Amino acid sequence: CGLLVVLAAFVSASAPGSGQLAPTAHPPLPATASDMWLVPSETAATARAATQYQPLVDAATELAAGRYDSALSLASRPSLAGSALADYASYYKGLAQLRLDRAADARATFDALQERKLTGYLAIAASLGEAEAAAALGDHADALAIYEKLTSEKTAVTEQILAKQAEAARVLGDRRKTAESLLRIYYEFPLTDAAVAAAAELDI
Repeated sequence: CGLLVVLAAFVSASAPGSGQLAPTAHPPLPATASDMWLVPSETAATARAATQYQPLVDAATELAAGRYDSALSLASRPSLAGSALADYASYYKGLAQLRLDRAADARATFDALQERKLTGYLAIAASLGEAEAAAALGDHADALAIYEKLTSEKTAVTEQILAKQAEAARVLGDRRKTAESLLRIYYEFPLTDAAVAAAAELDI
């Protein structure tokens, strides 16, 4: 009986004239493109933010172009010091100092940056900058310690950092640590050019 009721209802609904097609009701389009695409439109606030961070963008561009004096000047702008991207400005400042052979200044910049308890890639990049500055100043033991700390973290270790670790150990005359670093490159990053170079050095 229940089946007959359902069937009768279906036939009735499907009969000609039981219903007519009508345009689909859509909500009206937003008045502005930013509301449609969820992208903030240009406002006085966003314009001010873009202006505030423009020196940082320019500093990165100048660094990539090899214009380190200009990059240092831009990254050192006081307007960046108290901003949300102040740590990135400090990083670019230290990097520019390194490229200008001002290793002592760069080391001080990276040391101060490390005290801010960084996280993510910036923490790794700042550590690498600090190690490079230490090596440039002849403090290979400190550079090695920094590299070893980085390579002890699974999220940070790369074949490039292990190669730098091997080089620091080699300069210090530590053959065991040099070999250990090269072996890690060979076994942990077997498909890289660094692994080929490590194998050649280890005579594997």
